[in-house]
Amino acid sequence: MVTPGMDEGVFLVDDAIFSASEAHRMTPEEELAAIQPRPMGEILYIASVVAQHRFPVEVVNNVLEFAGVLLAFQAETTEFRRGRSDMDEDYLQLQLPTAEELDIPPGVDVSKCSLLVADCVSKDQGWATDGREHNGTYRESSSWSEVAVTSVNTMGENRETARALFCPNLRAGRNFRHHRKYFGSSADLLHHIKLGDCVSIVLRSQYPGWTNSAKYGRLAVCFAVELNDNFSFTDISFPSSTNEMESAGPSIPCSLQ
Repeated sequence: MVTPGMDEGVFLVDDAIFSASEAHRMTPEEELAAIQPRPMGEILYIASVVAQHRFPVEVVNNVLEFAGVLLAFQAETTEFRRGRSDMDEDYLQLQLPTAEELDIPPGVDVSKCSLLVADCVSKDQGWATDGREHNGTYRESSSWSEVAVTSVNTMGENRETARALFCPNLRAGRNFRHHRKYFGSSADLLHHIKLGDCVSIVLRSQYPGWTNSAKYGRLAVCFAVELNDNFSFTDISFPSSTNEMESAGPSIPCSLQ
């Protein structure tokens, strides 16, 4: 993972941030909490170990998800994007593979998106003459970020299927700030994400004079691996490929909750 180099640390946000005066600065313990991405072969091996205790397949699926044994996909960028007025542009895109590209075994379902983690280091223009009482807070900010989902329809055309608010910039803030948001199981956005989709961080600004500059972004999308009664554990072997293990990528920040 590329370190954005922010002295202030990482600020954790939720849906209430748009009316908040300040965000929660993550503790070192919170920043260390992470999900370790695993390739499909390793996930199925872990499932086979759990299944040896004669648990029903539904219990095996729950154990995998609750333990954070998820199929994860990630993308990040350190591109500097200079802000401008009336922005509505993708800053980072994560193209998810299709089920066919993953060669998913029979009896395995990867349709449930369980977690999305978004990071962005950004700032506005650094000043605001109207509503000065809100300067230095997240209230009445006219530059912000969103997360969008794009799917390919039956005609082969890309169309946006969902969009959710991510985080506003600190109003009239002169310095870049690193914000992180966890979209968990209660987020409607996750119900619109499926394999083959493209997930994006979108930079927004509104009204003349308001800008949104960014210099780091990261997206991680995690799917539950759910087995059904048609899955066979017979051919599952211990994952011994070092290359396969390395292909899973760096760890994914995870909420302690």
